[in-house]
Amino acid sequence: MSIKNKIFLFYTLLFILFTGCSNTTKEYYDNGVIKKETSQIDNRTQKIKFYDENGIIWEEYTLVDSLIHGSKLVYNENGKVDMKINYINGKKNGIQKEYDKQGNLIAKVKFINDKKNGISNFYYPDGKIKEISSFKDDMAHGSAKSYFKNGQLEIEAIFITDTVVYYKECDSLGNIIKENADYDFIFNNNCLPEYFKPSLPTVIVPNNYLVLDSFQTISIRTNGMPNFTLVSYVKGGIIKKEKGIDKYLIKVKNIKPNQKYFQISFEMKCDTSSSFKPLGSVDIPIKR
Repeated sequence: MSIKNKIFLFYTLLFILFTGCSNTTKEYYDNGVIKKETSQIDNRTQKIKFYDENGIIWEEYTLVDSLIHGSKLVYNENGKVDMKINYINGKKNGIQKEYDKQGNLIAKVKFINDKKNGISNFYYPDGKIKEISSFKDDMAHGSAKSYFKNGQLEIEAIFITDTVVYYKECDSLGNIIKENADYDFIFNNNCLPEYFKPSLPTVIVPNNYLVLDSFQTISIRTNGMPNFTLVSYVKGGIIKKEKGIDKYLIKVKNIKPNQKYFQISFEMKCDTSSSFKPLGSVDIPIKR
């Protein structure tokens, strides 16, 4: 047998081998353009491709035992990848990536068992972060933040099972233009979640400093937070409640020679059955 015939026989056998292993069927639109292509890889596995009426592919995936398994690609009208997501036994599992028409990555959404779970990131076309949101079982849960193109925070929100319990909106210069919180819902549903930390009380001190070894009245305002018990304690001094809701009498004592600030620390709890949780501290200058 000549070398030419041997080569012809080799490619013929190769063709028979691959066509025998992969049986492809096609469906067409009325205009004769291919609509669907199904390749039977083995008795369990099929590769599926769908096309639009112009013959441009718009979706492809693999079926294993009639369930989508592996990467699924969705294309835009230009034939570029619009979305890519991994499936395990018919359910989304992993990071779903989404792209704009120019091919720029604009979203990364995490799925576990077909539901959004964990942190999802959204981007401007230039790659700068546009939004970061937390999900639990397809519901907004935890922190959500969106940003202007200049990187400045635009909106910050806290969700508990799809319910907004805290909302703050800023302008492009960082100035707060709106802020509110549903503390009743927070305290009645998991009290103080780890991702939520109320702002510190406002401490108002005459002349903005304390004088050594003298009693002074200060105000501690709780910024409108109801339904919780606030305790405050100091280092290097004493503090006691005076008549009135937010007035305290304070005296600075036992101050170290190099100590420049008087510290008031705050803890809070929601009800008598819960434990106190640290809220933070405020440092007040000392005048000697």
